[in-house]
Amino acid sequence: MRSHGIEFDESVYCYILNACINGSNPDQFIRSLNEMLKEVEVLQTEESIEVLQRFSFLSLFIFTVMSRNPRWVLRECQILSSGVCSVCGSTMSKLTLSVTDKRDIAQKVERLIESSRKSMKLQSIGSKESGPDRLKNFLEFKEFLKKKGPYDILLDGANIAHYKQNFEGGSFDYNQIDMLATYLISQGYKILIVLHEHHFGKDYTTLPEVGCRR
Repeated sequence: MRSHGIEFDESVYCYILNACINGSNPDQFIRSLNEMLKEVEVLQTEESIEVLQRFSFLSLFIFTVMSRNPRWVLRECQILSSGVCSVCGSTMSKLTLSVTDKRDIAQKVERLIESSRKSMKLQSIGSKESGPDRLKNFLEFKEFLKKKGPYDILLDGANIAHYKQNFEGGSFDYNQIDMLATYLISQGYKILIVLHEHHFGKDYTTLPEVGCRR
């Protein structure tokens, strides 16, 4: 297709992914999806979401891939504190971003948010933000960082609160955020906790009345 001058945009990749599903070709689907992730920065069409959902539901493809690659073995693993995988023994590489890399990433994020300003469809799950709202909030957040920053550590509040809570009766545990934050502050770090607004006002979430800000 490229030899005929066809530009590989989101719609073209959707066509290819659908063809892979219809033709029961999971290997080509994965290769095409990897290419798509490199070329398309953000999915903007309903069709993209639908084709990915369709692939997810067709778990038969997973078994097909495994049957074609019998040497592949799926095992649950843990990443040790040393960065080594408990199963294969491989060591995860540590990537250090240069100032140029960080600026490049920041600029790409800002461009993505700017592009979402033009589309009311790009709303986060559980969020009432429209594109214009998201841009406004982002710019306000940048000003907040200029005034209050820099910070030593950024805490993803939701992930911390849900850590090891994947059992019956498990829930969003604010105490886990509090314990980690208290420890880091005691070590002299200046921290920033990021927590999505949809966690506020929920029955499963207990947050302090004082010092809690969305």
